[in-house]
Amino acid sequence: MIVPDIFWHELRNVLLVNERRGRLTQELSQRALELVERMFPRTDGKADHATILNIARRHSLSAYNAAFLELALPSGGELATLDRRLAEAATAEGLGLIAG
Repeated sequence: MIVPDIFWHELRNVLLVNERRGRLTQELSQRALELVERMFPRTDGKADHATILNIARRHSLSAYNAAFLELALPSGGELATLDRRLAEAATAEGLGLIAG
């Protein structure tokens, strides 16, 4: 699994939001982080700023969602997301989806 630099910030934010909404405890958030770390995601630090901006504009995505798509496009593989707009963009770009 390879992820853009923003991945860990995004994951931590999702966990915090769900803690604040009473959906997760701090312990469950910590457990989730540990489980993801066991998958050994590699962070890609070679983001192409122009490509990310173009993808974001083309699909009306946030820059951080476009960063995930920019990373997946060269491989032609699959993108894991629960975000509807990002999933639609990935499909439009010919990528497979891993969704919950």
